Amino acid sequence: MMEAAELKRLLEKYYAAETTLAEERALKQYLEQHPAQQVSEQPFFQAVNEFKLLDTPIQEFRTSSSESRIHRLSVWRRTLRQVAAVAILALTTVAISQSYRRYERNKAEALLQQNVEADLMRISNLLNQADANLNNAVKNAVIPGLNN
Repeated sequence: MMEAAELKRLLEKYYAAETTLAEERALKQYLEQHPAQQVSEQPFFQAVNEFKLLDTPIQEFRTSSSESRIHRLSVWRRTLRQVAAVAILALTTVAISQSYRRYERNKAEALLQQNVEADLMRISNLLNQADANLNNAVKNAVIPGLNN
């Protein structure tokens, strides 16, 4: 038999949500065996009496057609959520793929542009060198001829 102090300690732990499953079972068993003790904590003990339902297997709760309809609706909603999640993943994959293709295309275009700019700079340097050589040749050919 449980002492009053032990009962009080278990009740306090229960109200603070600190009891273990074994302590809750012991408390439930004691209260079922000693209904006279339930006067001061009547609302709690009513809940304990309803606590017996938690030991009932879930299948026993599915008796009415409305509950099975609710269950079907929840399955349908869960299925819709899964389909939506798959659709979101597929769309995200497509968007990332397109973004990566654009990135690769832009990278290739940037590399091509750099190569074209480098080639144009080489041509410009060669033309500048040719102009300088031509100016030197004209200068050397014309100026000595003028001195004669």
